[in-house]
Amino acid sequence: MNATSTDRLLALAGVFQAVALVDQLAHRGRSGVDETALKASIGSLYETDPANVAAVYGGMDGVRLGLKSLIEHLGRRGMDPQHPIAYYVACSMFLEGRIHRSNTLVQRLTDGISTAIAKAPMFGTDGERTLAHLAEVYQQTAGEAGPRIVVRGAPEQIKIAGAADLIRTLLLAAIRSAWLWRQCGGRRLTLLLQSRRLRQEAGELLVRLNRDHS
Repeated sequence: MNATSTDRLLALAGVFQAVALVDQLAHRGRSGVDETALKASIGSLYETDPANVAAVYGGMDGVRLGLKSLIEHLGRRGMDPQHPIAYYVACSMFLEGRIHRSNTLVQRLTDGISTAIAKAPMFGTDGERTLAHLAEVYQQTAGEAGPRIVVRGAPEQIKIAGAADLIRTLLLAAIRSAWLWRQCGGRRLTLLLQSRRLRQEAGELLVRLNRDHS
């Protein structure tokens, strides 16, 4: 893939956005989640043949929350490993690498997403049955690729019916964006070595998006 620095930034923002939504959901419940960002992140799972990277998220605006989260959590020396966002990002990238190296898991992931796409016209892209299926795809791929991601939050929110499926779907979306980021030339070491530049580029893109909407 002939990717630009903006392509890499958008894909990385996609990772940060999906895990930021996991954090919102785990602490505040569905009512405290950015619904626009949620739609874009779940929608990214259905974009298997996009025209460009921005199209994965329905346009650059689709990762606005991710850009903000990236700026907030990517410090001068990388990320604070104690923060849940940093933990989720690191785990998503690690699991993506594990899945990528397993032909069996890649095929399982591909088949699972294809099934979700086929079911979407009947059950919706974010319907209860569809989310349950995507959560199962996550368990059958990421769940077998490595250590389980432990989501931190309010137990009363995480235990709400459907919350676990939505959280797993969002973690799958984070892995999908991590896959895209790697395809665009991104590497985990980049977060440490180029954190300042990434934050600057994210800030500049946010300014541009705000200007376009003013």
